[in-house]
Amino acid sequence: MSDTYSGNRPLGVTVLSVLTLLIGVTDIIAGLLFVFTRNNREVQASAQTSAEVLLIAGVVYLVIGLIYLAVARGLWQGSNGSRIVVNVVSVINLAAGVWLLTQSAGSTRLQAAISILLAVILLLIVNSGRAKAFFLAR
Repeated sequence: MSDTYSGNRPLGVTVLSVLTLLIGVTDIIAGLLFVFTRNNREVQASAQTSAEVLLIAGVVYLVIGLIYLAVARGLWQGSNGSRIVVNVVSVINLAAGVWLLTQSAGSTRLQAAISILLAVILLLIVNSGRAKAFFLAR
């Protein structure tokens, strides 16, 4: 991967930027739902988990979502620092998704599976050849 990339922003980077923004918003919404519904017995029963697990998951998703929002603009502009942050946060999001997948059931498990899938997609895009060259050239 050469650091002399001089082309326009690759389509993958554009998709990555928009996807990062959407994942950030989705994670924040999920985090808020987990936090505010954690004491609801029906939610706990549906997720087959405790209020404490829902609270921890909610806080983790809120933090991850805020970080994704913060770096989405940097990705759009080609910031290599933002690329590195997305790599780190995506791995954390992947781990949080796996943890939540093993600690819950129902719709909470579905949210965890979606988080895992999206984290993997982000990692694949941000580390593709053209995208990496674009970020390193900035």
